[in-house]
Amino acid sequence: MRDLQSFDFDKSQYERVNQKWICGNQSTGQDCAKGPDARGQCRAGAECKPYKNGDRWECARSILQGGKCEHGPQGDGGCYHRIPPCKPIRSLRARRGLMVAGVGFVCLALAALFSAAPLRDLVINPGSLSAKHSAKVQQCDSCHDKKTANPVHWLGLAFADTNQTKPSACVNCHKIGATAMNPHNLDGEQLKTIKTRLQVSLKDNAVQRFNLFSDAPDSNASGKVQCDTCHKEHRGKHTDLKRVENFRCMDCHVSRHVDFKDEHPEFVDFAYSRRTHLRFDHGKHFEKYFKEEKVAEHAPESCASCHSPDNESGVMVSRSFKDGCMRCHKNDTTAESFTEKGVVFFRLPSLDLDTLSANNISIGQWPDGLEDEELTPMMLFLLSSNEELRPLLEQLAARELNLAELDGVPPETLQLVGKLINHLKDLLLIMANQSSQWLSLVETLANQRLDEVSRAAVENFLPAQQMNRAFAIWIPNLSIEKLLRNRGKQADNKLVPVDHELLQTDANTVRPGRWYVQGYALLYRPKGHEDEMLRTWLEVSRAAIMNKNTVAMELLNNLAHEDTPGQCMRCHSVDNVDGVVSLNWKARNLPPEKRLFTVFSHAPHMKVLKADQCNTCHNLNSKADYAGGYKDMNPFVYQSNFLAIQKQTCAQCHSASKVGDTCVTCHKYHLTKTLINGDLKKVAAR
Repeated sequence: MRDLQSFDFDKSQYERVNQKWICGNQSTGQDCAKGPDARGQCRAGAECKPYKNGDRWECARSILQGGKCEHGPQGDGGCYHRIPPCKPIRSLRARRGLMVAGVGFVCLALAALFSAAPLRDLVINPGSLSAKHSAKVQQCDSCHDKKTANPVHWLGLAFADTNQTKPSACVNCHKIGATAMNPHNLDGEQLKTIKTRLQVSLKDNAVQRFNLFSDAPDSNASGKVQCDTCHKEHRGKHTDLKRVENFRCMDCHVSRHVDFKDEHPEFVDFAYSRRTHLRFDHGKHFEKYFKEEKVAEHAPESCASCHSPDNESGVMVSRSFKDGCMRCHKNDTTAESFTEKGVVFFRLPSLDLDTLSANNISIGQWPDGLEDEELTPMMLFLLSSNEELRPLLEQLAARELNLAELDGVPPETLQLVGKLINHLKDLLLIMANQSSQWLSLVETLANQRLDEVSRAAVENFLPAQQMNRAFAIWIPNLSIEKLLRNRGKQADNKLVPVDHELLQTDANTVRPGRWYVQGYALLYRPKGHEDEMLRTWLEVSRAAIMNKNTVAMELLNNLAHEDTPGQCMRCHSVDNVDGVVSLNWKARNLPPEKRLFTVFSHAPHMKVLKADQCNTCHNLNSKADYAGGYKDMNPFVYQSNFLAIQKQTCAQCHSASKVGDTCVTCHKYHLTKTLINGDLKKVAAR
């Protein structure tokens, strides 16, 4: 076995393990024999110290340094070979000793710090809570898991980028739904729906709005986002926890808009995501109607004449009909400008009594002199309470059957016609007597209990005096025929002559809100804007449509037609989204909490702009077919009156040096349950 080190004086230079310093040239293998002194100072001078042998100087260089040199000592006895100085370094043993001493000192210092209460709190305290939280949170484990309550974990948290709160800590107080930990409170499928819609509308494949969660099949696989990922506590009493820096959003969003002005995409349709609830063509009013001589004195001077910001919600609120529209449209809502002043609710139809009699179908008395009269949409709707008659009523509504020409009609259809006429007479008696059956019949058709206002309108709907007078003229034996039918007997078919002078009314003398008889019809003259009668029947027909009553659509279309006196739906639109029909009685003043991702308040902007400067953001689109968007009931097929707002318009003020341009300045993260279940479906339909 070979020795690791030879200790012969002429074969090895013995290294002392307890020395603190070593030659700086040791790493090159050219370390000097002397080495540093005890204080780490280099002692390099000459390779040897010559000695005098007689009258000559002899080289004393060690064999380990190559033995006696060729040149020998200088004449004065100095060594010919000088050693360049080095920078000594500590030995391995010395370095280890220092490290052990340092660690020991740190441990002693930490022990001292943790033993003194005031200093200890200063070291381990992560920082003050925000004002609202400091008043409620008394113990660390109110928000943090108990497993974090040890010094080692505290030390780790000091260098971590999270506070590691309990998942339930925030939602115990902040009621933001069971899916609060999902991105935007949405599951993977919902995120994919939004992403798909944005890609279609933006037509830019490079703008991928969601990166981490869009391909997850459900919420369990979509990953969770802790509240403290974005909301950082322990940063002081006056910390704004709602403020979130852009880089937090960009952890998930690939499209990185660090600079709003240069990097944010242009707006596509903002802020117009659907057609307006109220049908008001700004283009035609400003460019045509307001310039007409008869209207000019009533025309608004600016947008502020009809719109004003609500300081609480920040939305622009439209003025009421009374304050804004009535000056020009009062006569439209009372039918003053119409030739026919009233809405035809009830009318007896022309009837082919000869064909019915020839087929032994008894219907009793019927007035003579009816010419080309048809059942009104209201009568078709009320008669649909008898489900057996609905197929026949659908034929009548589609003009596929004419009650005045029944020759050649199949016998089974004639039997249904007989049942229809007798059911009509029963219905007239129910209305004339104002029995409890009336309200029950209407609520059955609507498939719901009406609210108190609607119930009152339905109950007061029946004009008893006019009805009894009209029915006594139209069908004198109406009550007797009912009694015969109850006893299983048939009344003879007979045409009854009528004094037509008794059926004529001068509609111009009828006050708004009253009924009148005109021929074989009963008409109602609207009393003006917000007529409870018309509104109630529009809502009842809407509810019946939702109850799968196809005949009800005929009534809704009739009352909603712009030529119908009262003209309710000339301005108020009808929506049908995924089979859900709704009537829009109010302007769409959508409060911030009901918007999807966008946050915007008009109130602070209107403090900067003047009343006549709305066109700074909103510019009319003169080429838009605004009216064409109301030809169907789909609110998402439309052309806006206004052009999309330009990003540059916003960037004039929204920059880091002015009013701010962070993501959360204009966008919100948490979606409410209402939005998730409702508006998100509408977003997908666009």
